[in-house]
Amino acid sequence: MDYLEGRIEKVGEGLGSENEEYHPEEQPSQEQYAEFESFLAKAEGDPDLKFFANNLRRSVINYAASVEKLNRLQKLGASKDDIETADHSRRNYHDGVIDKLNILSRGFNERGWDNRWRKEIGMSREEVSEWALRIAKRLIVKKDTA
Repeated sequence: MDYLEGRIEKVGEGLGSENEEYHPEEQPSQEQYAEFESFLAKAEGDPDLKFFANNLRRSVINYAASVEKLNRLQKLGASKDDIETADHSRRNYHDGVIDKLNILSRGFNERGWDNRWRKEIGMSREEVSEWALRIAKRLIVKKDTA
């Protein structure tokens, strides 16, 4: 099992319907997920963008795991320090998702490729967060049904 598969499995174990951040109906539509896979596939074909494309999936899963961990710590009544540490980690993973999306979008623009997908994801931190959590949920469901 590679790193990403292991991480997806671990995150998936923590995602129950009782978790306020994850609801099955919040999965991306088939069209949204196809768009995600399409822009990643295009980027993976470019030697300069391949690194960022390959790491976007990992960043999305790591972000979802960090959100799940923070939620779990809060529900368990963990110490303030533990919660602050988890929240700091969550913010760093969120920043990583945003950075990779922006780098890929700029790369698409520089190549004259359609990068409307970036605005469709959303430009605010909240919109990117919601998108990343929906994509992570879909990645987890996709892995479970594979």
